[in-house]
Amino acid sequence: MMLQMILAVPLLCVACAVDCLVTGLAYGTDKIKIPLVSGLIVNIISTAMLVLSLALGSYIGRYIPSPWTLIFACSVLCAIGLYKIAKSILKTVFKNAEEPGKELKISLFSLTFFIRVCKSPTESDIDKNKILSAKEAAVLALALSLDGMAAGLSTGFVYFGAVFFLTVAAFSFALGILFLYAGRFLGGKIAQKASVNLSWLSGVLLIGLAATKLFL
Repeated sequence: MMLQMILAVPLLCVACAVDCLVTGLAYGTDKIKIPLVSGLIVNIISTAMLVLSLALGSYIGRYIPSPWTLIFACSVLCAIGLYKIAKSILKTVFKNAEEPGKELKISLFSLTFFIRVCKSPTESDIDKNKILSAKEAAVLALALSLDGMAAGLSTGFVYFGAVFFLTVAAFSFALGILFLYAGRFLGGKIAQKASVNLSWLSGVLLIGLAATKLFL
């Protein structure tokens, strides 16, 4: 059990932080600045949503027989992983087929805008001033948290405890900050040279997380 938890923490945290890396790359290639306050907001909200989903999964897991929680949790993690890999492949295949989006003329928290942010992180720069504001960072964080919440909920079914939650929170926040700004830096460097798509990596890591529970 201890070995499983030791492996689960980095796998879960890196899988969630990869979205920050991809977002940072997107912002770097579009030359959008991410102030420290905005970066902190993104990662505080993302980490909080991950830990809350872990706690919720742990609570629900108490009322479900152990074999079923294991099957369900691993199935969800594998499904999310396969979905992210498939989405990454389709994004690569059809990246030149997408039509440019229409001008954003909608309120901050409208559903339409939220969907656009999920599709393209750089859409969160509403005023197009090449700077991610605090309000824009909050919406971006909610969009980035969706997959992490699903992964956290299913992980909470089989991994629980205050020590595990606090360790995940610390690793998730630290990696999120590191990956976001590393991606922003690298994105600026490769903007004119190559198009990098790493979104498949989080899918592989989530499948690996499910495997640690099944086979270790």
